[in-house]
Amino acid sequence: MKFRNPSLIRRLVSSHAGRIAMVAIPTGVVSAMLMGGVAQGAVPVSFAISGTQFKISSTELDGTGFSQYSGVTKDAEGAKHSVVTANIKNASLENLCQSAVQETPLGKVGILIKAGGKGALRN
Repeated sequence: MKFRNPSLIRRLVSSHAGRIAMVAIPTGVVSAMLMGGVAQGAVPVSFAISGTQFKISSTELDGTGFSQYSGVTKDAEGAKHSVVTANIKNASLENLCQSAVQETPLGKVGILIKAGGKGALRN
């Protein structure tokens, strides 16, 4: 690729601000694209909130192949917590709502997940 004025590019790259811009601009563009994808549901994300209470509700649950069992798990500090695991082979939910709040160094952070409105079927 040839540039019309290579001295302009050399001057830009040789300055401190120019080098920062060469890294920051593409990073910002990619970050904005990923955040937009997450907001639209095109890019999957995973949240792990271990040892935190959460609330979950649904107006209807219809499923087959249900199993449930209890157990014990350890958190990051090694403390034991009782857990219950439920498995459903095929299920449909209507109006799912799940929320959790976690205390962080920046204050409380909450997550709210809503899905399956208007009779949507999810397997």
